[in-house]
Amino acid sequence: MARTKQFEVENVLDAAVGLFWKKGYHATSANDLVEHLGVSRSSLYDTFGDKRNLYLQALHQYRKRIIGRHLYLIETATDLKETLEAIFSLIIEQDIDDFHPRGCMLVNAATEMAAVDEDVAAIVRGNQWDLQKAWEMAIKKAQYQNELRTDIDPKSTAAAIYNAIIGMRVALKTEQEQVTLDGIIRQTLRLLD
Repeated sequence: MARTKQFEVENVLDAAVGLFWKKGYHATSANDLVEHLGVSRSSLYDTFGDKRNLYLQALHQYRKRIIGRHLYLIETATDLKETLEAIFSLIIEQDIDDFHPRGCMLVNAATEMAAVDEDVAAIVRGNQWDLQKAWEMAIKKAQYQNELRTDIDPKSTAAAIYNAIIGMRVALKTEQEQVTLDGIIRQTLRLLD
């Protein structure tokens, strides 16, 4: 029985990720949650406590599913430039033709909630730390294997790559011209020349 409930909870969390990612925390009502998640209000609150707790769990679920994929690509990279291009491609594919681009759920959370909710801020900071550390380790590995110049500072370069990716997420919410996006990618790739 516990296994079935866990499976259902995972499905509800995935649906909550989709809803919060699209609408944000404040614009998502209790009625939206009940309708979109397909569970009763009492089951929702019995399982997750309240809307805020569900939101926090949805942020963790997003990190596990979406950011986990990016971390895997970085940690298993054999060519950093190809990996960076692949991540940019994933980001662009997600939003390029969307009438209402979602961007990154964690970037959205940072701008909507992090200044007023320390738990959200901690999740966002943890995500930033994980991604920057993964890029830093990948850069050091490439330097060790003589695939990348040793005068490149791994920590600051990792921070610059992270910020370029976040910037692309934000840019895609308003900028859809491929030539502009390609320019951002080219400039970011130069960090690894």
